[in-house]
Amino acid sequence: MTKIITVQNADDEPTTQAEIVIQNKIDYIPKVSVIIPVYNVEQYLRECLDSVINQTLKEIEIICIDDGSLDSSLEILKEYAKKDNRITILKQQNLRAGIARNAGLSVAKGEYLSFLDSDDFFELNMHEEMYNKAKENDVDIVMCNADRYDNNTGKFIKKSSLNTNILKNIGQYVTISDLGENLFEIQNPTVWNNLYRRHFIIKYKIFFQNLSSCNDVAFNRCTLSVASQMYIINKVFVHYRINTQNSTTSYRGKNAINIVLAYLYIKKFLYSNKIDWLSVFLQKIIKSHINYEIKICSLSEFHIFKAQAKFLLKDEWNVFKNCFNKKRIKYYILGVFPIVTCKINGNITTIKILGKLFQINKYSDTSFHIKTFFGISLFSKKYLNK
Repeated sequence: MTKIITVQNADDEPTTQAEIVIQNKIDYIPKVSVIIPVYNVEQYLRECLDSVINQTLKEIEIICIDDGSLDSSLEILKEYAKKDNRITILKQQNLRAGIARNAGLSVAKGEYLSFLDSDDFFELNMHEEMYNKAKENDVDIVMCNADRYDNNTGKFIKKSSLNTNILKNIGQYVTISDLGENLFEIQNPTVWNNLYRRHFIIKYKIFFQNLSSCNDVAFNRCTLSVASQMYIINKVFVHYRINTQNSTTSYRGKNAINIVLAYLYIKKFLYSNKIDWLSVFLQKIIKSHINYEIKICSLSEFHIFKAQAKFLLKDEWNVFKNCFNKKRIKYYILGVFPIVTCKINGNITTIKILGKLFQINKYSDTSFHIKTFFGISLFSKKYLNK
């Protein structure tokens, strides 16, 4: 008989429900709870799960949350649960990754928490090394590095998720005072390259926002702001998969306002924990996040984003408005004429032109190119394949 649980979500967001489909059968307190939201990833899920069940640290639990998948993802999870009694499977309606992670948090029992996206994968010694450093140094957060795995080429791309320029000056064991104004710049706003002390997360009631993008920005920034001590391992333990069918790039511009919603959540968190003196540093890093979102936006998406941000930021608009005055001419051109995004999967290339998605299937013309309305060739096949 299945069990329904109530899931606590971020402030001002309603509780949700999830169903425990399979409960793990472990008889120990896990050293690490690995939380994996799963949605329509049948082609990548086995590699992801293999990288977790084969961790050299064996005293773990693996919590997989099926977010209303329409493919065989749930069946694959059940297949793995039959072979490994450390796996718990939850199921919920399609409520997105943030809510799925909160569902995982609601049943996690581990000393530390680890988050993994279901199309990415870990190095097999990741949890052993990070957990040992967490215990040796009694820290709230352990950070590691990550690279990118190109799904098209099968090659790993070196792209640090840690700010190595800051690392050179502070060492491995750090506190907020060590980082100072660099606190929010130490790493990208992700969660899958961190290990979190669970009681620390419970103490500060930190949850994920229900956003289609940026749902881990607030979780990352809030945890950094209240961690009493952190440890940094500058080793690549996480492989972030790019060029997948599930890429959010094609619609992210429509949801650019999510970064402002994340900012408002973090700001409220800083105020409620009486650390609002960090707000000036937060504003600095959020400006860089806004600039990134603007680059992705088409022309129409940019103007909608600007209007929404002006409404939500109200009295703070003067702090951020210069970000919206920097829509450079090349981004205007991209918004009016050619490709905004391009994604290749096998023989199918998906492109976005003037806000609309098109697919080119099994093209073989080596001179294939996309033209503007003026007939000027801007992108050739060789560029599309990059």
